[in-house]
Amino acid sequence: MVILDSTILIDLLRGKDPAKRKLAELESQGALFYTTQVNVFELVQGIFLNSSRIEEELAALNMLLQRVSLLDVTFIAAYTAGQVSGVLGKKGISVQMGDLLIAGTALANHVPVIVTRNGKDFARIPGIKVETY
Repeated sequence: MVILDSTILIDLLRGKDPAKRKLAELESQGALFYTTQVNVFELVQGIFLNSSRIEEELAALNMLLQRVSLLDVTFIAAYTAGQVSGVLGKKGISVQMGDLLIAGTALANHVPVIVTRNGKDFARIPGIKVETY
């Protein structure tokens, strides 16, 4: 079970080979794919901010999201994210709120592996395993 972060979902939508190879590798291992509501927000926001083909890209996103299970940001996920943020903050480590909510959702759902192109922020979060491509 893995969470696909926004970076790999974007790269899959763009047809980038490294992302396609990573997905194929995970599929061959029998991985179950998840993403979070936060990732959906980031993807939709990016389409509306940057695309001149909004409807086409939203349709492609919706097709891709049909291949993954969506995890909700629940009370426990938000609580976990807040706890992690506070613990890291005391150590002088800051992580973007979106990444904290994604990690909190991952931990709350016992899916601690996050697949991303940029694992710097997630690597700082205790209990999260990062897989890059």
